[in-house]
Amino acid sequence: MRRLFRNANVGLAVSAAVLIVGFWPVHESETATGVLGLVSFVAGMAVLIGLNLRDERVHEENSDHAD
Repeated sequence: MRRLFRNANVGLAVSAAVLIVGFWPVHESETATGVLGLVSFVAGMAVLIGLNLRDERVHEENSDHAD
């Protein structure tokens, strides 16, 4: 459970970083700001899912070596 929250926090940090970096060039366009929000969400979710998959794979490998 602890890793899940850590992974979620990393995903949120990536999402916030994308928003911070991307907001300056597109702040005058409402459409571009909406697209930036969508890209930020997708990037954060991709990081979260990727980290969760990696943790599951590592956990499975560790349980296989315990036998």
